[in-house]
Amino acid sequence: MWIVEFLNGDIQALLDALPRDIRASFERIAGLIRTNGLERVHEPYVKHLEGPLWEMRLSGRSGIARAVS
Repeated sequence: MWIVEFLNGDIQALLDALPRDIRASFERIAGLIRTNGLERVHEPYVKHLEGPLWEMRLSGRSGIARAVS
């Protein structure tokens, strides 16, 4: 089982400041990662960049957001 966690409170605050639909997209993708593992979740949700870096692609009616981990 995978765990999705924030590095610090500043990162959590950035997510909290996003529109509700973008935050819902984050929760949906985080659930996919928790259930299936990061390597099994692919585009359009996550993309492997290089080495240990992955990009989470959040989208909603309000627009898009990206997170790199």
